[in-house]
Amino acid sequence: MKIVIVGAGKVGYSLAQRLIQDDHDVYVIDRSSERIQNLENTLDVSLVQGNGSDIQLLNEIGMDDVGMFIAVTDSDEVNMLSCAVAKITGVPTTIARVRDNTVAEHMDDEMRAKLGVDLFINPEMVTAQEL
Repeated sequence: MKIVIVGAGKVGYSLAQRLIQDDHDVYVIDRSSERIQNLENTLDVSLVQGNGSDIQLLNEIGMDDVGMFIAVTDSDEVNMLSCAVAKITGVPTTIARVRDNTVAEHMDDEMRAKLGVDLFINPEMVTAQEL
């Protein structure tokens, strides 16, 4: 499956690493040239420097065959906007990392659908719960 990850920080890196192990075709988008270079030397993924919510950039990547879009930057707003744009292009499954728990708590399924986010994740909260 072709999967796009927006954000090449610790979470994005870990996701990409795991998805490659499962034989997925992974694209990673990040604004930082440093982060892109770090991944270039360590992971076998397609790398794109830019804004993950830029519809022109997403169209250049080719969103027709993307099965999943995961936005895990350090900005809740960028993650939600990126997912909304990806959903508009026809991506069936979108996941946004959202650190502000009140955002996800106050949304019902209809609002999530309108926003274009299928699943909200908060790795920090999951870690805290596990501990």
